[in-house]
Amino acid sequence: GLVLDLRGNPGGLLTSAVDVASLLVPKGSDIVSARGRGFPGVVYRSQVDPVLDPQTKLVVLVNSQTASAAEIVSGAVQDLDVGCAKFNYPDHAILDATSGLLAKVLYKMSRIFLIIQR
Repeated sequence: GLVLDLRGNPGGLLTSAVDVASLLVPKGSDIVSARGRGFPGVVYRSQVDPVLDPQTKLVVLVNSQTASAAEIVSGAVQDLDVGCAKFNYPDHAILDATSGLLAKVLYKMSRIFLIIQR
């Protein structure tokens, strides 16, 4: 499994979000669309095959400081059923706040996850 920690990520460029999401979602998937008064609408799609095996469990952690491009990545992962995005509660409650499959993935990765957090 893979845990993508986007907590506290203030975001960045739209094109960078599309590039990152493209590595995680199926080729040809709609990632995000944009439209405005001064320009025609555009849909950004994944142009490459994902780097993860479809059987890999993916969890994206977000919190109230996750914004902009990071939200695009987590939204694409969640909306395209590639993985799940979980809002981070206090660290000790992550496992308690998750559902069965996600809890199993995080439990198996807990030693690595705790090392990364410190």
